[in-house]
Amino acid sequence: TQFVSKQKRIEDVITELESLVDYILDNWDSVLPEGKDRLKKIEEKLSIVLRT
Repeated sequence: TQFVSKQKRIEDVITELESLVDYILDNWDSVLPEGKDRLKKIEEKLSIVLRT
């Protein structure tokens, strides 16, 4: 069904985000300050989405 498909896509995106976060944390010392600022903004947006 459409709901199951959407749920699967959401799970796939979460998996990709987790992999990306792991990569960023492993390489945190080489992330530029601008990149860290962008990541903080993304984190804020995600926390808002997760609260709804």
